[in-house]
Amino acid sequence: MPRLKRYVESSEQDGYYVLAHTGQPVTLQVSDLGYVIFHFLGYSPNEGLPSKLVWAMYDIDILYSSSSVDLERENQNISQLIEVLDDLDLDKEFGAEDRRRLVEYLKNYEGPDKEDVQEFIERIGLSDDIEIPGKSPNPIPTNFKEALSLIERHASSRSDFETSVSRIHDQNYTKASIQSFANHPHLVEESIEVRPHGVIQYELSRDRKGETIIVRDKRITEDDPYDYSIRIKYSTGGKEIATVKDGYLQEYHNHDASVGARFRISSMLDWILPTTEVEFTRESEETEVGSGYVSEWNGMELIPINVVQHPDPSDLKIFAVDRISNAGNPVVETEDGILLLDEGEPDERYLVKVKSDHNGEVISRVKE
Repeated sequence: MPRLKRYVESSEQDGYYVLAHTGQPVTLQVSDLGYVIFHFLGYSPNEGLPSKLVWAMYDIDILYSSSSVDLERENQNISQLIEVLDDLDLDKEFGAEDRRRLVEYLKNYEGPDKEDVQEFIERIGLSDDIEIPGKSPNPIPTNFKEALSLIERHASSRSDFETSVSRIHDQNYTKASIQSFANHPHLVEESIEVRPHGVIQYELSRDRKGETIIVRDKRITEDDPYDYSIRIKYSTGGKEIATVKDGYLQEYHNHDASVGARFRISSMLDWILPTTEVEFTRESEETEVGSGYVSEWNGMELIPINVVQHPDPSDLKIFAVDRISNAGNPVVETEDGILLLDEGEPDERYLVKVKSDHNGEVISRVKE
């Protein structure tokens, strides 16, 4: 268990530090805000500290090691914060009334460490009591079509969204994954992407500069031994990669082989993983398209144009017409070359049956 320590008078340093263990002793320096938090919670030197609390504070630089980050904090108003926290006079255990008073204080705190305070209280379990300013929750999709709408909303561009749609092959997984992450409090806008083989990727952020967190939902297939993969990249060039199964850290690798880094990533799972993981039944077979008109495809509403006769689903694709050729044919420019359609208008999207490398038959128009 980590312990709060105080430097002796003969030491070159003064103040407090935390002695933690991650296979070997690790000394974490305590910032002014860190001292306020420990004092607020009633901890004294030589007392044990909850590991989750320590690594939560380390994760947002309230505690730091000599190799982690150089803090440049302006705590000119820290005495005011100490005074307010002292007035609350809370014990180590939060009762209902204590929680109410603490939340009320945090909602109104405007001191120099406002962002750190908001991150900290989220990590110690008060985030459900506090409305995060400027964070509008996404509606939880109830069906695949609504899941597609949310992917479109968070796609970085129209072309990226269309690429994502073309990669989807398991609607149950797609809906469940989007339902799991739709209201993630740290989801970055315009960052949802469907990777090759249908795996959905999300970017998360806790406003820590120089840090990019990518989570991939790997539950799409039973062949993958993990539920999620996590990649953290730093602007300094460092990189950490981890895999998760049943909520627990499995494999871990980092660029610098940093001591204690695996434990830190493990402590971050509380906010990286979705709080409500929606389960699903994997699709074992592709949906068969019978004869007749097609009015819906991958959750998109279509306006039927021509009858289709039992096509292979892999031959049906969504394309947008780029231009009209000199001969009057609608033209789609693809990575493999040019595809000529039998009808269509520029900038409109169509469900197309690909008949050859350069020819396609329009089946339906996407209703925008």
